[in-house]
Amino acid sequence: MTYSRNLRVLLVSAALLLSACKSVGVHGHDVPAHGSPDAASTEEHPTPADRTAVIELGEAVDIRALAARIADYPVVLVGETHDRYGDHLGQLDVIKGLAEQGVPIVIGMEMFQQPYQRFLDDYIAGRISEREMLNGTEWFERWRYDYRLYQPILRYAREKGIPVIALNIESEIVERVSSVGIDGLDPAERARLPDLFSGYDETHRERLQKIFTSHAAAAKGDFNRFLQVQETWDQGMAKRASDALREYPGRHLVVLAGSGHMMFKAGIPDRLEEYTGAETVVILPGDGLRVKPGIADFIIYPEEAKLPGKGVMGVFLGESEEGVEVTAVVPESAAESAGIEEGDLIQQIDGIALRSPGELKAALTGRAPGESISVKLLRKRLLMEDELIELEFTLGE
Repeated sequence: MTYSRNLRVLLVSAALLLSACKSVGVHGHDVPAHGSPDAASTEEHPTPADRTAVIELGEAVDIRALAARIADYPVVLVGETHDRYGDHLGQLDVIKGLAEQGVPIVIGMEMFQQPYQRFLDDYIAGRISEREMLNGTEWFERWRYDYRLYQPILRYAREKGIPVIALNIESEIVERVSSVGIDGLDPAERARLPDLFSGYDETHRERLQKIFTSHAAAAKGDFNRFLQVQETWDQGMAKRASDALREYPGRHLVVLAGSGHMMFKAGIPDRLEEYTGAETVVILPGDGLRVKPGIADFIIYPEEAKLPGKGVMGVFLGESEEGVEVTAVVPESAAESAGIEEGDLIQQIDGIALRSPGELKAALTGRAPGESISVKLLRKRLLMEDELIELEFTLGE
């Protein structure tokens, strides 16, 4: 297979790491010359080997060479920055590379929540459409990033019959942990979490502390509660991933998740190894990444890519029992030009009945600017009869 993108891979050799970086004060002539018999101990005057970390970067290789290197690992974790399209195309190339090596795989995705697994199963099996899968998994309510970022991965999995696993704990549980902590959960809620909560080591706690304090809201927050939320995500996804390995014996697992859940093999990888003993390999996209010793096994550099423009109506949406409520109309938008007003209840798009904002977004997924749509909406009137209105107009960008 000829790849349409040039995915560069840097091989990071952890074995050639000479030392960990240290913060050291050096005072000019206080350091004796190299090899001097009068040299002080390294505790007082560190040598260069104590002071500077070295990582040897091998030559950049293509995806086939990477796939050959990782084909024997039972678990491959590929990170991402959620809104970078190139990262997701890089993930797809890793998946394709393994498939070309004849490695049977199952894909675990952070983006889907565990209670909605059956809709992924039905989509991969061809029993439901992409729109029905998006509605069933509540994509637009629970993940919210542009589905087109992940669409090539899901379509490839469906084409090849590769199982896709919903890894994430449902957002309701995460929100409860954020609100009351793990100890505050009721028995039914606690049963949704794994029994094993091993905690983070001090090094990873320090990394998370830096992330926590970098946010303005942190001053009003509780760092320990923040840790519990992070661990709920990591522990929940690792447990589901370990279950998937047992559910699909003989298959290798490719985990797709945010890079922060796998850097330095902390988060999902260390917990997965704790559950299963399976050896893991971590691959991170390098753009925007500050490369440090041990951060990953491989760094990939997908070509930069952007999604094409998407067709939009130009409305803000809310819930209603009679359709999807228009809570505001964007000035000079396609919706305003078509005559849609605040308070209108959109009931159908192109004959598709709508019950939620997510269903409306799913109905518009893949539509391009300039495409024509038909809309049926109900306009409620205070002193007159309600009016059912049919409109046809082109989408904006």
